[in-house]
Amino acid sequence: MTPATYALAVGSLLLCVLLWDSQLRQLLYGVSLSMAGTMHTPTKLAEGPTGPIDVLLDQLSHTNSEEKPGVAAGVHGALARLLDADGQSDAALRHHEAAAHFAKIAAAAAPPALKFGDGILWAGKEKEEFFDARTRLVEAYLAHGSLALAEKHANEQLDDLVGLDPSYIASAFRMAARIRCNLGHPKSALRLLKFAKERLDMTSDPEGPDELVRVLFGTVEAHLQLQEISDARQLVQQAQRILCGSEGSAMQCGSTCPVDKPELQAELQQALGDVALASTGMSQATACYKEALKLEAQVQPRRHQRIVNIERILQSLQTGKELAASKS
Repeated sequence: MTPATYALAVGSLLLCVLLWDSQLRQLLYGVSLSMAGTMHTPTKLAEGPTGPIDVLLDQLSHTNSEEKPGVAAGVHGALARLLDADGQSDAALRHHEAAAHFAKIAAAAAPPALKFGDGILWAGKEKEEFFDARTRLVEAYLAHGSLALAEKHANEQLDDLVGLDPSYIASAFRMAARIRCNLGHPKSALRLLKFAKERLDMTSDPEGPDELVRVLFGTVEAHLQLQEISDARQLVQQAQRILCGSEGSAMQCGSTCPVDKPELQAELQQALGDVALASTGMSQATACYKEALKLEAQVQPRRHQRIVNIERILQSLQTGKELAASKS
C-alpha cells in the first residue's frame, strides 16, 4: 500500500468512526495533521487492511501523552467506546481508566477558569472533557459490577462540579443515584434525583430537556425498587411527553415518536417495559423490550451491555411463557 493510499484508507475509516461521536470528531483534525507529517514514512499499518480500532491504536502510538494529555485522553476514550461496542469490555475498561487519567491531567494544566468576581462562570472545555471521561469510567465500572470503584469515582465527581453547567451537575447526581439503586438504597437515590431535577428546573440549558428525561428514567427505577408502581408509571409518562410532545401520552407500549433520538427512545421503551412488567404483565412488557432492542440497533457506537441486558430480559420472559404453558 502506497503512502497516499494509506492516508486515504485512514481518512475513510476515521470518517466512519467519527460520525458516531462528537468527541471522536474532535480527533479528526489532530489525526489529519499527524498523517500529513508522516505520509513519507511507511508504518506497519501499511502492511495490510486496518479497522477503526487499528487506526486509533496507531494514532495513540504517535501521541505524546505527557505533552498532549488532552489528545491522549480523547484517543483512549474513542478506543474505549469502540471496544465497548465490539463487546471487548475488559480492554475497553483499561482505556476508560486511561482516558479519565489523562483528562484529569489536561484539566489541571488548563488555563484558569472564567470568573466573575469570586464566582466561576465556566470551568473550561478541559474540565467538561474530564467530567465526560470520568462519567464513562463510572458507567464502565458499573457494567463490570465494580460498585465500590464506581461509587468512589461518582462521589469524586460530586465534589468537583464548580463551574459546570446545570446539565453536567444533574448528570453527576443522576449517576450517583444510579449507584445508590444498584446498592439497594432507592430512597437515597430519590433524594439525589430530586436535587438533579431542581437544578434542571432552574435553567434554560439546551441540554436540559434530554438530561431531565434521563433523570426521570432514574426516578422510575428507584420507585420500582420501592414497589411504587403508580408513581413510576406517572413519571415514565412525563418523560414520554417531554421527549415526544403532547402526542406522547397517547402512545402505546412498543410504539415510537417521530424524534431522531434513538438512544433516548430506546431507554424510554425499556423504562416502559419495566413499568409494564411490574404491573400489567409480560405481553406488553415484551413489546416494549423488543422495540427497545430495535432502537438500540440505531445507536452508534453500539451499546453492547444494554443490548445484552435487554436480550437477557426477553429470554427470561420467553422462558416464563414456556413454563406457564407447560404447567397448563
